Amino acid sequence: MQPKFRVVEQEDGRFLVDVRGTLPSGRVFRRRVIPKVSSKKQAQDYGYALWKAALDGVLEVRRAKPKLSKIWPVFWEQHVLGSRLKPSQQRSLESLWDNHIGKAFGEMPVTDIDYAAIQAFKGSRADRAPKTVNNALIALKTVLKFAQDKGHLVTLPKIQMLKVQKGRPMIYDIPTYSRLVETALAMSLEHAAVVLLGGECGLRAGEIQALEHGDVHGNSLVIQRSAWRKHVGPTKGYAARTVPMTPRTAAVIHELAKRKGLIVRQRQGQASSHNSLTKLLRQAQEEARVPKLSLHALRHTFATDVTKLLGIRAAQKLLGHADVTTTERYEHGVADNETALTLEKARGVTKALPPASS
Repeated sequence: MQPKFRVVEQEDGRFLVDVRGTLPSGRVFRRRVIPKVSSKKQAQDYGYALWKAALDGVLEVRRAKPKLSKIWPVFWEQHVLGSRLKPSQQRSLESLWDNHIGKAFGEMPVTDIDYAAIQAFKGSRADRAPKTVNNALIALKTVLKFAQDKGHLVTLPKIQMLKVQKGRPMIYDIPTYSRLVETALAMSLEHAAVVLLGGECGLRAGEIQALEHGDVHGNSLVIQRSAWRKHVGPTKGYAARTVPMTPRTAAVIHELAKRKGLIVRQRQGQASSHNSLTKLLRQAQEEARVPKLSLHALRHTFATDVTKLLGIRAAQKLLGHADVTTTERYEHGVADNETALTLEKARGVTKALPPASS
């Protein structure tokens, strides 16, 4: 028997949802509820969700109204650990819970976390960066979806993200970058490798840290790992990519690859850290007397040049962006060694190798 639905708008603007039907067990199901929704369509969706929950036998569980803080440990065990998220992702979720979600919603029954509560949360975080608030909202939505799957919620509350103004990435222009490269080449192989892997291959810091001699294939690099603190795992997009090297980058990397193991490492033979890579970059920047942009600015520089020279699709492939909209911020194919040659032609050719490391 199909259920009967009725939605009646009240004088105060709220909507009464009346659901009645016979379940497969023969039991008559009847619910009259005024949900916290803002439109008739949402009220109808709520009614259908009530009926589905009755069919699935979860409404009795929902009545317990557990607090979000009680659901979080189960979510962590089954979703976070069960999905085998990367350590960096786990740490990010922990931080979002400790600093935002847990403080604002931890002691609330999940059924009370509605649109108004979420709007109040956004208002209470007016001093935080919009991107931080959005990350917290995304994490909250994931936890609430988990609660819904477990039968603690019938419908998810409406969650609207804050608008984030996308600024232009900080980059080096070609003459400034060329001066930085020339300086790094005159300093050491490690200084040159950091500048070239970031600026002419577009590698992230973690990818530079995890790069090994076995990842060097002729004049190309296969990027398949990334390091975060002492953890090494898949790249950010969970997909390997092949990046061609310019001739000067290839000369430096092949020289470093002769010693086997990690391409860029500390003098004591230890794996490089984000701080040690930044230190090498800072030394080269000071010597070249160029602005002290971040290590990631080298990747932005690469992305901007490739997008302008070869188009957005080639840039997306080389950068390992899962979504082309991420690449679109560089304003403006198939990536092959012509990419490297085009870049080197635009930036100038350097044949001399830097001095060998001591």
